[in-house]
Amino acid sequence: MPLLTVITVNYNDADGLRRTMESVLGQHGVELEYIVIDGGSTDGSVDVIQAYADKGISYWVSEKDGGIYPAMNKGVRWAHGTYVNFMNAGDVYYSDDTLAQVMGQLDADIVAGSHVMDGVVKHPKSQLSMADLFTDALNHQSSFIRLELLRQHPYREDFRIVSDWIFTVEMLVSRHASLRVIDSVIAVYDSTGISNTRAAERDAERQRFLQTFLPPLIYSDYQQWVAWRRCELYPHLASVGKLRYGCQRIIARLVMMLTKILKWL
Repeated sequence: MPLLTVITVNYNDADGLRRTMESVLGQHGVELEYIVIDGGSTDGSVDVIQAYADKGISYWVSEKDGGIYPAMNKGVRWAHGTYVNFMNAGDVYYSDDTLAQVMGQLDADIVAGSHVMDGVVKHPKSQLSMADLFTDALNHQSSFIRLELLRQHPYREDFRIVSDWIFTVEMLVSRHASLRVIDSVIAVYDSTGISNTRAAERDAERQRFLQTFLPPLIYSDYQQWVAWRRCELYPHLASVGKLRYGCQRIIARLVMMLTKILKWL
């Protein structure tokens, strides 16, 4: 049984799919299972898959599905590796020996590395706070997740954009999954993906999830905190983070009130 399964999900992105497949199949010094799930593309993606079918693809299928998370769950059902990494169409590994460097570090439920987006390396924090989890997600292209965890807790299919983020929050907060952050750059991330180009819908989905996930009083505090972060004066008050929580709340409310007054003037 391979240690790692790589899953690529695609829909009508033949050029991106080709780049991703070449990156996955070009990894040196590692044995992996490679699964490609296509959502019934009509742009020539199937021709791309067929061109690489005998070069290291373990399983592939092209058929209509319900979107990215049903496709990812489908890939998980076919997986046999101890860990799963999702490298979806358009994304690539940082180098051709990325996976070989990572293999010896897979020893937690979720292992997360860094990624490059728009030429900038993004590093996950070694210790994630609730604020970190509620405002951002671990980049799934740079994460390695135990297959057992994904099978027990598949991605929610009633959300279209944030189910990978929901999975991370639920696993780390509610299920006490172990997390290891490694000092390795894993992926070059395609910033034209749905979670970046449809930010308003992404934020609305996050709010919908947190409203049911958090107790009402905590959700109310979360809403105030989000409003504070979005106010124009927030970047100038970074030092407030060093104050006690009660002082932070008072100052946050004052800042929000001041911001509203300034808009009325």
